[in-house]
Amino acid sequence: MKIAWFCIPAYGHTNPTLGVVKELTDAGHQVYYFSFEMFREQIEQAGAVFIPCDGYDFDMEDKENADRVGKITYRSTNRWTRWQCCRLPMHSSHTAA
Repeated sequence: MKIAWFCIPAYGHTNPTLGVVKELTDAGHQVYYFSFEMFREQIEQAGAVFIPCDGYDFDMEDKENADRVGKITYRSTNRWTRWQCCRLPMHSSHTAA
């Protein structure tokens, strides 16, 4: 199974996910982990494919743009996820009976 993983780029959010990611990759799943360079080594050690998001960072103190960037991030993530899901072959275990 291909899995897209998104997480807030903070140690307290990322570190707890790495054990789950390791379990998934050890079980043969492909995990694509979207995060920031500061977490690359740990994510790759867990067996995931690291996809950098550093270019999309913005200043959280910039209240004027924070709402706009949040909405753009949501829409982009939603579109990318739907596009990826359309590309994945469905397995009989995932289809309705």
